[in-house]
Parts: sequence; structure tokens; C-alpha cells
Amino acid sequence: MRQADRWRHTAAAYMQVFVISLYKWLLRRLFCRRCGLTLPAIFFIVRTEWGEVAQSVSVFPEKQIFRRVFMFGGIHDLNIDSKGRLAVPAKFRDLLLRKYTPALVATLESRERLLLYPESVWEQEAQRLMAANVAGNAKLSAWRDLLLNNAEVMEMDAAGRILLPAGLRRKVMLDKEVSLTGRVNRLELWDREKFHAKDDAALDIDPEELDFELGQIGFQL
Repeated sequence: MRQADRWRHTAAAYMQVFVISLYKWLLRRLFCRRCGLTLPAIFFIVRTEWGEVAQSVSVFPEKQIFRRVFMFGGIHDLNIDSKGRLAVPAKFRDLLLRKYTPALVATLESRERLLLYPESVWEQEAQRLMAANVAGNAKLSAWRDLLLNNAEVMEMDAAGRILLPAGLRRKVMLDKEVSLTGRVNRLELWDREKFHAKDDAALDIDPEELDFELGQIGFQL
């Protein structure tokens, strides 16, 4: 191969690296940062006929793209007022305003509790539910419909309160005294007495029995 051809091929290889790197930078700039996503990198070698000349990063990773989750945590014993409103604790309210949206979506999947999702998180969960293959399974289909059909958006007022849907409150028998708990990407609203009874029951589990059960699933604290 003539020297001129070698220079031409080398220039083409470096141009390929530059274009891919620019495309990757634009993806991160315009997509990943806005959505809070991390784009895992896969390295590859650009080769010419006479050997390796450059290294770059693929913009089409084989690994899953993970979404950053801003976690809710903690337990708050609260009271629902006479109008069915609940004051969202400042800790949860601040996280909603900073990392999500002020709106919450309430739904239920059992008679024990209400599930409260940030609106953006619920959109993802609803898509997962719609994509679930429940055809031919009446129980799973009914459970999915329960979650989707009962979902209601609740906007926080200026005082940080949400108006709980009366129909949902009746279905899970929430009166006045409740416990609001954080569970990673959502909140859960329980009858206070039922929630603390559940917690007490968990605390009373025999430690040796618990260690055995955890070992059965390969989990260790």
C-alpha cells in the first residue's frame, strides 16, 4: 500500500473515532443528563490493515441503562383531617419538589394500604403494568386492573397537603390515624394500628429462624 493510501486510511479511522465520540457526548448532553441516566461505556479498538491506531467508546452499550432513584425512607404517624386531607411531611415534600414533581398518584393493590407514587415514577410503573403478559390469567389481569383503574393524581396545595380520594380511603379502611412510610421510590399509607402491628410482628421473628430463611434465598445482612 502506498504511503498516501495509508495516510488516507489513518485519517478515516481517526475521523470515525471523532464522530462516535461526538455522538456519545451529544447523547449524554441532550438525553442522559436530563433524564438522570447513566450510559455504561464499552471500549473497542479501531483497526486498520496494519494494526491498531485508536481507541474509542461505543454509544450502543450492551449493559442495561439504569435510572437513578432518589429514595424515600422513614415512618411518620399522621392524622387525616375532617376534609380528607393529609399533610405531607417536609422531608418527603422536599424530595418531591427537588427531584420529582409536586403531584402524587394514589392507587392500591390490596386492602392493607394505599400506594403513593411521584407522578413521573407512576408513569414508568404504569408502562410496566401495561406491558406485563397477563393474558389468560384472570387473577393477574384483575390485579393489574385494580392498580391501573384506581390510580388518581393528587396535587399538593400551598400548605403541602394532598386530598386523599374518598373511594380509595374506604377500600383500605383509612379513618384518621395513619402511618406514612417511605419505600425507596414510593410512599405507602397505612392504618396506624395495622402498620405498627405489622412492624411488631417483624421484630418478634426468631433471629435464628430469620437467618435460616435469609440463607435459603442467598441473602445475608
